[in-house]
Amino acid sequence: PETGQLNTGCYRLTQLWNASHPLGEEYSEEEQKKCLSIFAFWNPPGNDIGRQWAKAQEMNKPLELAIACIVDPAVQIAAATSITYGEDEMDFAGGLRGEGVDVVQCETVDLAVPATAEWVIEGTFLPERDIAIGPHSNPVGYYDDAQILPLIEVDCITHRKDPIWYATMEMEPPFDHNYMACMPLEGEVLSDLQTKIPEVQDVVVTPNLSYFVQLSVDGEQKPRADFGKEVLQAVWGANGRWGPTAKLVVVVGPDVNPYDLSEIEWAIQTRVQPQTDTIINEAGQAFLMDPSAVKDPGHGIALVSEQVGIDATIKIPERFESYPKYSNAEPEDVIAIAEKLQGVL
Repeated sequence: PETGQLNTGCYRLTQLWNASHPLGEEYSEEEQKKCLSIFAFWNPPGNDIGRQWAKAQEMNKPLELAIACIVDPAVQIAAATSITYGEDEMDFAGGLRGEGVDVVQCETVDLAVPATAEWVIEGTFLPERDIAIGPHSNPVGYYDDAQILPLIEVDCITHRKDPIWYATMEMEPPFDHNYMACMPLEGEVLSDLQTKIPEVQDVVVTPNLSYFVQLSVDGEQKPRADFGKEVLQAVWGANGRWGPTAKLVVVVGPDVNPYDLSEIEWAIQTRVQPQTDTIINEAGQAFLMDPSAVKDPGHGIALVSEQVGIDATIKIPERFESYPKYSNAEPEDVIAIAEKLQGVL
């Protein structure tokens, strides 16, 4: 609001028509017919749109928004990526596409939207009209009983001829919303870590939001003792929205496939002493929807959470000068045996 800089994000909304009220009240006819509620966590700000709405209220200014539904996949990915606040996600989308994103002007608000969007809903935040919604399913597989969120008054709805409508139902992971979020989330954390720690080779984030960091070195090749723990702390100190909220982080060496949970488990079982090789962070930043963390009375979201980091690298030089040799079949031998057994088993 203070600069005119635009923000494009991927946010959940809920309609109030024929909806039950979590506190036993009733939504007004105006709210049911003309309003939506948006997951803009603003007090304190928990996402970019919440930050903009908090600033607008501080300045006593209205805040317009346009909801573009069913857009170019590059726009969808860019909107779900936490780039530096103040930079334009639409520029990022153009970079992903290799060319600019065509936009058109809205009908009732001073905003431009992707020209190929199937639907566009235009509206304005209503000041001092936060409203209770719920129960509402969330991306970790639970219903939130009640959350207090801003209200938007819808001014205009436009759409293409014979428009497509696509929506997602949030439930126990994995489901489509998870994969849409995890892909840019992995890139965000990997990019940040590699600018500081070149030995970081890959980052995997599971649909349940466990973080696995693979290094290109291990054992005596590590630059110093407790290097794995340095990486754990770097995840929690990463720029962006997601790294600081990582509740479970595991660091492994280059011989462990971070996409294979059985290999992660094997590394933990054979390279970790639970007390010595883990870090417990008692006051980390929470994932907002975590049902196991105490909820903030303002929005009904989690702000502070405990976190655990596991250094599953080989403990040279931390405890040993040498380590048992890795024992497993060579891949080419496995393939050869499988070919011989074709038609037998």
